[in-house]
Amino acid sequence: MMQKNYYTLPVSFFIMSGEFIDRDVELRYLERKWEGEGAQLIVLYGRRRIGKTTLLREFLKKRKGIYFLATADSIHENIRELGEKFAEITEREICCCA
Repeated sequence: MMQKNYYTLPVSFFIMSGEFIDRDVELRYLERKWEGEGAQLIVLYGRRRIGKTTLLREFLKKRKGIYFLATADSIHENIRELGEKFAEITEREICCCA
């Protein structure tokens, strides 16, 4: 039987006064996965405007990680920008050819 190699994390909290609050459960979950072995895919989902992006950015503040939001620009532009982020974090030149 094939092992499940992805996880889902429902986000169901509210932003109050623009503060980062009531996210301990989600942050601990992400921390456990970060410390785990091997690569993992975590799907973060929830209603609009409940703090999914804020959760990820807060989690990545103390870590060497990438947050990237693709835009409606061309695929080439998105790949180029993502390549730049990878180059920054790995301190290596990344070639994103057309």
